[in-house]
Amino acid sequence: MISIRNQLPDISKMIVGDFDNDNHLDLAVQSKWFGTIHILLAYGDGTFRMHFNKRFCTLNSLDFALIHVDNDTYLDMVIVCSAVNDIGVYFGNGRGEYFIHPLTLFANDNSYPLRIAVVDFNCDNFKDIAVLNHYGQNIGIFINDGAKNFKAQITSFTRKEKFPSYFAIGDFNNDTLPDVAVSYNCSNFIDVIFGFGNGSLGNSTMFQIGEEPVVDQIIVDDFNGDRYLDIGFGKTGQTINLLIGDGRGDFTLQTTFPIRFSGAFAWTGVGDFNGDGFVDIINVDLNSTSQDVFLNVCK
Repeated sequence: MISIRNQLPDISKMIVGDFDNDNHLDLAVQSKWFGTIHILLAYGDGTFRMHFNKRFCTLNSLDFALIHVDNDTYLDMVIVCSAVNDIGVYFGNGRGEYFIHPLTLFANDNSYPLRIAVVDFNCDNFKDIAVLNHYGQNIGIFINDGAKNFKAQITSFTRKEKFPSYFAIGDFNNDTLPDVAVSYNCSNFIDVIFGFGNGSLGNSTMFQIGEEPVVDQIIVDDFNGDRYLDIGFGKTGQTINLLIGDGRGDFTLQTTFPIRFSGAFAWTGVGDFNGDGFVDIINVDLNSTSQDVFLNVCK
């Protein structure tokens, strides 16, 4: 394992992508406190060099994702600055750098867009942008026309009088259209909201997740090998749990295993870490970089 913690001790999120088109996977790293994103370019031997960094948000509240906005083959970056209710689309130049003046999209005033995801919501082969508006209590979707333009935000309301905290996207009812799973502050349930395929969302179904009301994050994958998407979520100080999907939009709660790391300084992810074709789960303490890997046997 190669650590970059000495260079960047305040990491809160990391995304992999080829930012300079040299066929090596590079890193985009988000700072916890300073509203900054760093680009580290790979040498191809497992080591990296700092190449680009910029403070994108004047306050600390930000989330980011990678996207191909157009057909120029360069990775672009979309960044949400929660405190000012805007989303910046920064176009890559293929050299690991991002233009200072972005295309700016606006959420509604006082909506506080907290999380971001990029998915093709209207099935036109262009990735669209979704934001989870915490105080607005809705999900906003910006439709991409493939020519560096986005339509005005389409909003679909989440549960009334609840503040959404995390979301994840997947086709939960096997109709080929993206749906959204949403968790809320201090609530012991997750909503699954089904998509219409045009950027708007419709009916939602509530699924209970037990007594502990705090969900750390949501991850979506096929955890039991039945080819239907399941929903995984961490619960503060307790366990990682699964809602097992049946492919028709219904889920069954299953508690899987206790975790050591939770809260603001923990991260949970998925991947096939032992090459057996099953989706495993990793739980990381961002303060110490300690990690637990849970190998899935699909039983």
